[in-house]
Amino acid sequence: MQKIKIHPEGPALSRLVVGVWRWHTVSAQHVEVLIKTSIASGITSFDHADIYGNYSCEEIFGNALRGSSSLRNEMEIVTKCGIKLLSDKRLDHLKNRISAMVWSPLGGGKYFENLINYNVNIIYCF
Repeated sequence: MQKIKIHPEGPALSRLVVGVWRWHTVSAQHVEVLIKTSIASGITSFDHADIYGNYSCEEIFGNALRGSSSLRNEMEIVTKCGIKLLSDKRLDHLKNRISAMVWSPLGGGKYFENLINYNVNIIYCF
C-alpha cells in the first residue's frame, strides 16, 4: 500500500489507518493477529488515544508488541491526548496524565510518530 506524508518533514503513514479504540474487547492473542494482519495487508499506521478502552488499549497494544518486538519497526503509531474521560483510571492532573501516557508501555518515550493534543491550553500545564 502506498504511504503518504502529512508533512514534508514528517513520517510517512499508510493511506489507511487502523483504529484501536475497541481493541480492549478482544483477547491479547487476537490483538496480535489484528496487528499482523493489518501489516500484512499494507496497513501499517495505527491510531491510538490514551482514553481508548477506558485507558487500556495502549497498554494492550504495547503488550502485544513486547511479544513480537520486530513488529514495531514495521508500523507507525499516532496517538492523541488532552481529553478528560470520566474514569477511575484517569489521573487528575493533565500534565501527569500526558507524562504517564508518553512513558507508558506503548510509548516508552520513543515510539510515537505523532502525538496529537486535543487541548490547546496544554502549554499552560508545563
